[in-house]
Amino acid sequence: MILIEITKPVSDDQQKEKMGFSRYNKNFIKELGPLKFTFASRFFDGTAASEESMFEYLWSLEEAQRCLTVEVTPAGKSEDKAKAFRIKGNTFYQKRDLQQALSYYNLSIMFSPCPPLSLNSQSSIDSGGAVVSDDGLTKSESKSPSENTTDVSIGFESEIQGACRSLEAISLNHTCTTSFATDSERTAMASSAGQTFHHKLSEPQGKDTLTPRETSLSENVDSTLQSSTNKGSIPKQEKTVQLGLRNKDTGHTEAPNRELALAYGNRSAVLFELQQYEDSLLDIKRALNSGYPKELQDKLSQRKSKCLSALRSGKQKEKLVSYFPSTDKVVVPSTKITGASAALKLSYTPEKGRCMVAKRDIRPGEVLLLTEDFVNALDQAYLATNCSACLAHCLVPVPCPQCSLVIFCSELCRSKGLAGFHGKECQVLPALLCHTYVLMSYRLLMQITHAKVKASVPILRKEAQTRKKAKLGLNDDSVYDSSDYRAVYHLQTNMEQTPFLGKLSWCAMAVSVTKLLVESRKYFVDESGAAFTPSIEDLLLTGSTAFHHILSFECNNHTFGECVDQQTLLDFTERTIGHGLSPVLSLFNHSCYPTALFTDTERQVKVTAVRSVKAGEELTIGYIRTFHATDVSMRKKQLEKYYFDCNCEACNGGWIILAAPIDKFRIKCPVCGGKTKYASKSCPRCRKLYGPDEGVRIFDTYSLSDIHSNISRAKLEVSELITHFNKNPASEEKVEKLVRLIELFDRFILPPNKVHFYLQMILGHCHLCTKRRYAIMGI
Repeated sequence: MILIEITKPVSDDQQKEKMGFSRYNKNFIKELGPLKFTFASRFFDGTAASEESMFEYLWSLEEAQRCLTVEVTPAGKSEDKAKAFRIKGNTFYQKRDLQQALSYYNLSIMFSPCPPLSLNSQSSIDSGGAVVSDDGLTKSESKSPSENTTDVSIGFESEIQGACRSLEAISLNHTCTTSFATDSERTAMASSAGQTFHHKLSEPQGKDTLTPRETSLSENVDSTLQSSTNKGSIPKQEKTVQLGLRNKDTGHTEAPNRELALAYGNRSAVLFELQQYEDSLLDIKRALNSGYPKELQDKLSQRKSKCLSALRSGKQKEKLVSYFPSTDKVVVPSTKITGASAALKLSYTPEKGRCMVAKRDIRPGEVLLLTEDFVNALDQAYLATNCSACLAHCLVPVPCPQCSLVIFCSELCRSKGLAGFHGKECQVLPALLCHTYVLMSYRLLMQITHAKVKASVPILRKEAQTRKKAKLGLNDDSVYDSSDYRAVYHLQTNMEQTPFLGKLSWCAMAVSVTKLLVESRKYFVDESGAAFTPSIEDLLLTGSTAFHHILSFECNNHTFGECVDQQTLLDFTERTIGHGLSPVLSLFNHSCYPTALFTDTERQVKVTAVRSVKAGEELTIGYIRTFHATDVSMRKKQLEKYYFDCNCEACNGGWIILAAPIDKFRIKCPVCGGKTKYASKSCPRCRKLYGPDEGVRIFDTYSLSDIHSNISRAKLEVSELITHFNKNPASEEKVEKLVRLIELFDRFILPPNKVHFYLQMILGHCHLCTKRRYAIMGI
């Protein structure tokens, strides 16, 4: 079993993106020259400097206007590239390598020029209706390419050499599926427009993620695609509803495109052979709607009939990607903090600021928070593997009709994406990808709208100056609502502690974001949606607000990931795929020995208690790797970006858990919490004596001998629990037993203790199994 820990690290992708924007920033600083740079440093470090005045100063500089304009390199479609990918897919199909064929057909679909979408056409992709009404053959389609896949192989011999030369010409002679690609190969794939695409299955740097050589054949399919009928956020009982809704985006029905149609048709052949008949039917319909060549349509008709026959016979295999929806819930929700448990309350201290405190005793395993991010964004490496609307992993995607950067898991998600954030960022997305904070601040401001920023930000700025810090973020009903922009705006920015170069870089980034908002012509719009030329006041308000949020991202953003099941329910991979912002999550302070575990899968943020917490005690999570994995000096360095010194018991005590023998433990005095002396059966701190006459039941006893015996027996049960949870982590009886063991250690054993820590990790791992995750089937 792999015991993993969900933390809030800065990923390598984020570091690379910083380098992407840093070239603009470095050029800007160079252009400033020594004199202006010195003046800027004094101005930015001045006590009177505000976010508004800093941005106004930078915006007024000619050097900023010249150097901080991020290039918008189009990431459009390419018919030549789409054809090259399709023919490369044909090569693998002929070799019976269905995994690679599927990958290349997906790329062909992404790059194929798309005519405008028809959102209200009656010729919808009606998979449900087709399955019920059409008749088909009973014979299963043969796997012989020469007999039944003419649409895939037609003209193959005459096209293959030219297609391969085309592939080489556009630097695509790498392995499409990144399970076999190195880091440099992942970043080397570039379109003719110069936009890099990453097809990465996992984060290679993490100890708990799959390396390219460890990835199984079934997981390799995972690297670019997902089943469009298997959108994880839709429960099984809602499947019929989902299929009906997504038909509103019907595909491309007005201007047929040969390459797109052929790619859909060829992919339907692969899906047929993988016994993914529902997905094959969807691709057949998409191919026909896209103008599939009439001379090949007989093959599609035959395949459609065979798919329908197979479905009636119950031959459909499990989906390539099977999602297990979250089963978590907060038992009694708070009326004062949205998404939180009623066991929590918001508190404030001058030393720690706002924090979460227990209103009552909390048991290990209690779900304390379930909420959604206010804004989030996929890392660039996962734009081609995860749906840009619901963030689900995609193996059979549909493309954006305008760009070749993103995918969607279904027509429904594509409609939502185009009507929402992606429709507002598609044309400038290549520039937004220069840094995570550029994309997130752009997306946040688009979500809020210019009209609301103009109406609310002046009020919120006044609140920041006049309201008590303990009340910041609360609405008029004294509720902390994580979906309220007020809560987002009043997140900590650490502006006073941020050094000059940091403020200069973030402010320069805000200049670039503002320029991109102007260029998009979708932010500065009137009530009718018509773009207008913003005034200087509009620009300064927008830019300084972007600066404010970028500062808050640095100390409040968190990573989110996806869970991939492996061999057993407790054997899965958690990998980081993006970054998000949740105001209520930011209320939990850090500890290197946290009382709760934070996880975030796709859109859902979850906090679960892993130890006993008494009423009045603070609830904490880990922003970085906790004490078991790193020493004090390393942790202090990793916490520098948050501008506080950690004074938790692990840091103050210099805990080194890996050096502690697993068979050693120190009994804690249940009265004062001090260390007892086993030889004298007493506590030196409170002078309490522990003799055999004080009781025999473990939760009432003060007999050190009884405590020692119970702890020794508990240690022997750990291996049994691990074995059991590998088979059935959802067993309520065993989970309760695990919770009781943790409570036993919480009460009687002084930390750090290896067995105690392992028990907490097992409990955290069990709760990872209850959140949304998916499994990839073999090919």
